[in-house]
Amino acid sequence: MKKKIAILVLCVCLFCSSTGVVASENTDYKPLSGETIVVGLECYQKIPVLTKDDTMVSEYDLERSEKSNVEMAREAVLELNLAERGLSYIEEACLTELEEIEKDSNCTLNEYTVLVPKTRATNPSYYATYYGRDYYSSLTSMSNITLEKNNSFGAYNNLRDWSKNAISLGLCFSNVLQLTIPWTLITATYPSGYTLHTSDWMESYINLNPTNRAIYAKRGTSYVHLVNREYGPTRPYFVYHYNDATAIVPTRTIYTSYKTYPDLTSSTRDSVLYVAKNIYDSGANAVSYKLQNIVNLKWE
Repeated sequence: MKKKIAILVLCVCLFCSSTGVVASENTDYKPLSGETIVVGLECYQKIPVLTKDDTMVSEYDLERSEKSNVEMAREAVLELNLAERGLSYIEEACLTELEEIEKDSNCTLNEYTVLVPKTRATNPSYYATYYGRDYYSSLTSMSNITLEKNNSFGAYNNLRDWSKNAISLGLCFSNVLQLTIPWTLITATYPSGYTLHTSDWMESYINLNPTNRAIYAKRGTSYVHLVNREYGPTRPYFVYHYNDATAIVPTRTIYTSYKTYPDLTSSTRDSVLYVAKNIYDSGANAVSYKLQNIVNLKWE
């Protein structure tokens, strides 16, 4: 039952965040004094628990090679003993985030860094009051993720049709942001005089660099983790496979510019607080609003 409630609330969160609609009128909302109360990255110590060096596992290291990057990151988070240091609220948010990454077979976790307040605060910071209840916030992690998108996206028939119409690629962020990539960015990598071949194909990926902001409410002397919401830069890139003898190289990687999905603002804050309220009231599990579920690729 809790799982069903969590799924329902997450759907509301996605709808509200993409449309900018606040699900209910918050007559008891206490506005923030500017945005200064939202603590930034400069107030946190970065503790890397998974680096690119860690993910380059030797074929002779059988014990580690059997573990996924998410498993290694999870073990490293637990080894920090955050709960014993009074930082269980950070540990809980990190473990929830890693669990969500693990569920997506198209995601590869490359790096993971835990964020610990430099003041060694054992409580998250006050964030806002919504319907008479105080909510708290903390940044908890940073990560680097490779997301494989649209497996059939680069098939020859699509490449042919797109090239004929010189269509541009739109990278959409759940109707919040959009990055348009001209088809000429793809064709600029072609060898001189090269034309499409029936065996050409293209893979598409998105590199994500999310920072996670967790939202909590206080129950007694403890803090209940309610919502994870990621923000940060994303960058799509493509691997074009040339299948012709005239091609100098068999593949070429085509990078685009970064586009940043924003942290919570005054226009998106209420949607997340609405979800947090429903999670707290229902007793459902915390939900994660992840970049990997927001970004998408489409041609327009």
